[in-house]
Amino acid sequence: MNSGRRSVPHSRSKRHRLADHVRERIHDGRYPAGDRLPTEEDLAAQHDVSRNTVRDAMKDLENEGLVIIRQGSGTYVRDSRPIVHLATSVSGGIDSERFRQGFQPAMKLAGYDRIQEKVAIAILTAQGEVASRLNIDENLPLAERQIVERRCDRLVDGELWQQQLAYYPASIALNTELMIPEQIERGTHAVLRELGYAQTWSYDLVGARMPEPRERASFGIPSGVPLLVQTRVAYAGDTAVRITETLMPADRHRLMYAEGDVDEGVLVLGTDVNLIER
Repeated sequence: MNSGRRSVPHSRSKRHRLADHVRERIHDGRYPAGDRLPTEEDLAAQHDVSRNTVRDAMKDLENEGLVIIRQGSGTYVRDSRPIVHLATSVSGGIDSERFRQGFQPAMKLAGYDRIQEKVAIAILTAQGEVASRLNIDENLPLAERQIVERRCDRLVDGELWQQQLAYYPASIALNTELMIPEQIERGTHAVLRELGYAQTWSYDLVGARMPEPRERASFGIPSGVPLLVQTRVAYAGDTAVRITETLMPADRHRLMYAEGDVDEGVLVLGTDVNLIER
């Protein structure tokens, strides 16, 4: 007798069911970070699928940033434990100290050995959003639209891990310590204050975008992983004195913000490094 029910076919393909199976085991720790997954042949036999189906499923997981496919070696689970950044400013502890005491030890505990910062300086012409946020009129002559860019690259074992691009009006930064291509131990906040531009307030914009090909290569980002972009615009009174754009692969970084009467010590303990500008 017909009960009126119809059998419901599998709505997902073998490829997607295999990807679901492996993804679940990565998330629950049965396939730990750094582990080599079973071979194509083994997965095909275990799940009664073709090796082409296994390859397609592994490619899907690679696009999600969960695995790394190494030709001739196999497929490995990516170490995607993110670094937590305190994006809220706290009193005390200059940025270089936060880097040495927070970011470097955290990365070394994760198994990375070479943690470096490289600072580079460039003089550019303000345009687009940078000009707008620094209140620089794009109709001015080129010489009056100059800005100083301080770029800080944080590298982990030779791979770009995070990049900060800080832009200052040339009228503030030109021929000052801000143009020296090295870390400023007391912090750029202190330099601005000494120049008569003590930071009084700022705002953040946080978003995400897909990386450009050169960024994907520089950061070593697998396909499918976006860049997290934090833009901070800092003011001294009603004067915009700096824009800082921080670029971070989204699978490696998380931002922590806080408001209200919070214990700064607790916040610092819960993060690895803050995002105060270099």
